[in-house]
Amino acid sequence: MRKATQTYTSSHIHQLILASSSPRRKELVALLDLPVPVSVFSIDVDEHIHSAWQPDEAVEQLSLAKARAVAQAIKNGEAPQALPSNNALILAADTIVVLEDQILGKPISHEDAAATLRKLSGRSHHVYTGVVLQHIAVDENILNHSDDHDRLPIIPLGDIGQYRIQHHNDSLECIIGYSCSKVTFKSLSEEEIQAYIRTGEPLDKAGSYGVQGIGSVFIERIEGDFYSIMGLPLNLLYQMLLKFGVSPFDSYY
Repeated sequence: MRKATQTYTSSHIHQLILASSSPRRKELVALLDLPVPVSVFSIDVDEHIHSAWQPDEAVEQLSLAKARAVAQAIKNGEAPQALPSNNALILAADTIVVLEDQILGKPISHEDAAATLRKLSGRSHHVYTGVVLQHIAVDENILNHSDDHDRLPIIPLGDIGQYRIQHHNDSLECIIGYSCSKVTFKSLSEEEIQAYIRTGEPLDKAGSYGVQGIGSVFIERIEGDFYSIMGLPLNLLYQMLLKFGVSPFDSYY
């Protein structure tokens, strides 16, 4: 008979490590005012998207790569500050913009940003954000088997996403998921596009715009989760944290 699955309570989780240098993701995690301290430690990874990947798979795999890289660096003692090697959670995320099956990444130049904004002008596109919440003590070899991820039971996140829970030896090890939102832009003039690029805002963002900044004036409609478009779906993250016994409401119960 299978033993009951072990989970981790907030008293066992001593820290959350955000595997991202994104100021937006730092702000969003801070909004939750979690009952555990939050540290930031990110590692550059290969963000090449394989042609065979679907958008949801792409954001999940890139998020996994970020979480794995941070976990390995901490185990190797490469973190710039003292971080726990156990009883911590690593949070990683990745966002892409998709227009008619074409993935639009971060622009490589002003001209590239302008070309992307012309494509988005007057049309609807989708924003996918993947999220991984991984216990730091997980065996890296377990996370390398993407085929195993595909066989995990799917838990829907309303009608905008889903997540899967991975266990090993009766312990909760990793939760992998994504959300998808639809964004409709107004028609943009060339003057607006060039002026927006001169603000500098589009140059480090997937799809060449920021929903939380001045780029918001171009958005006519959002169908889905605003925070997912910003880079971290808080509703999905909340569900994941609860599985590990961490809740922003812990001190209010």
